[in-house]
Amino acid sequence: MIEAAYQVGEAQGLAVWTEDEAGPYQTRPIPGHGWRPVGEPAHYPHEYLRNGTAKVLTLFHPRTGMVRVAGVTQSTNAVLHPWLKAQLSAILATLLPPVVGPTPAEIRAVWERWQEGLSVRITLPNELPPLRMLLILDNLTGHYTPDFVLWLFDHGILPLYTPLGGSWLNLAESIQRILKRRALDGQHPQSAQEIIDWWEATARAWNREPTPFIWGGKRAQRRARSWARGHRLGGSGGYTTRPVRRRLTVFDQWQSSSQMTHQKTVKVHLIDRRDAATLIFRCPQARRDSRERSVMRKVYHVVLTAVERGKLHTLITQGTAAARALTRARVLLKADESPNGPAWTDAQIIAALDVSRPTVARVRQRFATERLAAVGRHAPTTRPAPKVDGEQEAYLIALACSPPPRGRERWTLRLLAERYVVLGYGEPISHEWVRQTLKKTVSSRG
Repeated sequence: MIEAAYQVGEAQGLAVWTEDEAGPYQTRPIPGHGWRPVGEPAHYPHEYLRNGTAKVLTLFHPRTGMVRVAGVTQSTNAVLHPWLKAQLSAILATLLPPVVGPTPAEIRAVWERWQEGLSVRITLPNELPPLRMLLILDNLTGHYTPDFVLWLFDHGILPLYTPLGGSWLNLAESIQRILKRRALDGQHPQSAQEIIDWWEATARAWNREPTPFIWGGKRAQRRARSWARGHRLGGSGGYTTRPVRRRLTVFDQWQSSSQMTHQKTVKVHLIDRRDAATLIFRCPQARRDSRERSVMRKVYHVVLTAVERGKLHTLITQGTAAARALTRARVLLKADESPNGPAWTDAQIIAALDVSRPTVARVRQRFATERLAAVGRHAPTTRPAPKVDGEQEAYLIALACSPPPRGRERWTLRLLAERYVVLGYGEPISHEWVRQTLKKTVSSRG
């Protein structure tokens, strides 16, 4: 429903706005990207004073790219609701007046149309004004307050709540990430008011030249066209329905000669009349045949029982599981080859659920061995064994506390990693491992 609001809401004469709260942001050094000389990274103080936090209230209009921002020190209902009511009232004042003429039944039908397909619907009041705006919110408890929801209804605003684990549906989070990078990255705010001023100044600069956001824009369209047309032609926008055979050059044949899967065995007789020898010839045709056989090969088939299918439907409708578990459940339901299942191909699942081909293959494989237990369990990960022990860590810490080499003002992470190996303390280590090791210490190294 939220996707439909982004795609057709504005075309039907409804303003579509999104709302979200960002933060809290602390008064501490915030790392950011910047140009620095090689070997001289930016240094941030490891001791600082915490002087409060700041939050940001955001209203975003994807169609125009305009954003309304307010910095606060807390975002309780007593702060959030008055701000939202004032901003939404100002937005409604800029819209065209509602069309006069529809009957109450027609007006109610429009409201109910935007609740179709929802598992939990909001109870609409008996008298409704014409629908003028769709407001996309996350599922915080404060957004369900009866007084606030009734105020939205009285002003012709229908709230659409993102499901649990579906924050990616709220485009306000996208604009917040952009503004946060521009306002805070690489800065060291000293007070909460300073954070608020930077956020609001960045929002004003954004609104001078806003960028509209399009749901399912060019990237999604390119992905859909790529799957639909099959085989692209390099250097143009054309494509073919089947792969175009091309003659491999001598270099291409030599480059692929070390791959044993691309070889065919043929028997030839040597000219000097020796016994017949079996030689391996690199055949381009064998390479293409092997690739065509391996594409879209379905090794693991999914056949769900009625009980398993019911459990997966319950898991999806409740929406309380992790996002990865919900994705696996949807893949299994679409790949179900039982008599009552849709039996979708991998290509159809990939296009519908926007997942990768290896993801579908892994879900099929894990279901074949673990059944439904593979839906909610993550694959075990193995961590590499540490390269050094406690004694070598002590050598590194002592080295960091020693005076820097002649010509150097201070120790750098890369310099410590190099000197650690030169002095014979252990095997080569990375500068990132040096940073993590020194971060665990509580002593001040100046």
